[in-house]
Amino acid sequence: MAARPLRRSYLLSTLRPVLVALLVASAMLNLAVYLTYVDTSFGHNDFRLYYAGAEVGLRYGWSHIYDVKLHQVAVAALQPVGPWYALLTPAPITWVVAPLTALGYPAAYWVWVVLSAVILAAAAFYARPRQLPLGLYLLWWAALGPLWFSAYEGQVTILAVAGVLAGWRMLESRRDFLGGAILAVALFKPYLVLLLPLALLISGRTRALLGFTAVALVAAVGMLLTLHPDGIQSYVATLLGPQAPGDTAKTLGSIVGNGPAVLAVRILVVFAVIAIA
Repeated sequence: MAARPLRRSYLLSTLRPVLVALLVASAMLNLAVYLTYVDTSFGHNDFRLYYAGAEVGLRYGWSHIYDVKLHQVAVAALQPVGPWYALLTPAPITWVVAPLTALGYPAAYWVWVVLSAVILAAAAFYARPRQLPLGLYLLWWAALGPLWFSAYEGQVTILAVAGVLAGWRMLESRRDFLGGAILAVALFKPYLVLLLPLALLISGRTRALLGFTAVALVAAVGMLLTLHPDGIQSYVATLLGPQAPGDTAKTLGSIVGNGPAVLAVRILVVFAVIAIA
C-alpha cells in the first residue's frame, strides 16, 4: 500500500516539468496572439459596445442606451470603425464605463483591460488553492486562452469570473451573505449564472442567496429608475430580437440548431447543477 503514494509522488515529480513547460508555452503563445490581434480588435471588440452605450447615456439620458439608432451612431463614431452589434449587457456596465469616456476610446480600453486584469488577479490570488504552489497556479491562469480572448475583447466576463472566484471562496469561509453579494457581480453576464440562485437554494445557502438577491434587487431598481419603462422595453426588445450572426456564430445552437438536442443539453445542465449543489 505504501508503494502507491510513492509511485504517485514519483509520477508527479516527473511530469511537473513537462506540465510547467506546456503551461509556459501556452502562456507565451497567448501573449503573442494577444499582441498580434489587439490592434485589429479595436474595431470589433466588446468594450466599444459598452463605451458607446455609456456615451449615449451621458449625451441623451440613460433611458436611451438601448436605442438601436443612437447606439449605432455612437459605435460608428469610434475609431477605427467596425461592425455594430447590439448591446445585450445589463445597464450597470454602462454606468461603470461612463467615467472612462473622459479619456477617449483607446485610452479607456487600455485602462479597462488593466483594471479588469488587476481585479481578476486579486480574486484569483484570494481564491487560490493553498495546496498548490502559487507560481504554478498563476501560470495556469496565464495559460488560459479564453482569459486572453476576453482581455483583448475587453469583455466584462473577466469581472464576472472575478466575482465568482471571490464569492465562492467567501462561501467556503462561511461568510455567506457577503459571498452571495459578491457572486452577484457575475450578473454583468446574467446568462452565465442563471442557475446560480437555484444552486444556492438547493444547497441550503440561504444567507448567500439573500446577499445575491439584495445586490440583484439594487441593480434592478437602479435600472428601473434610470431606464424608465421605455428603456426597459427597448432592452427586452433587444434581448428577444434576432441577433446578428457574429453574436451567435460560436454558440451550441448555431452548430447543431435549436432543436431537441440543444434542449436536452440544457435540461442535463439543470439536473447537473442540482446534483452538484
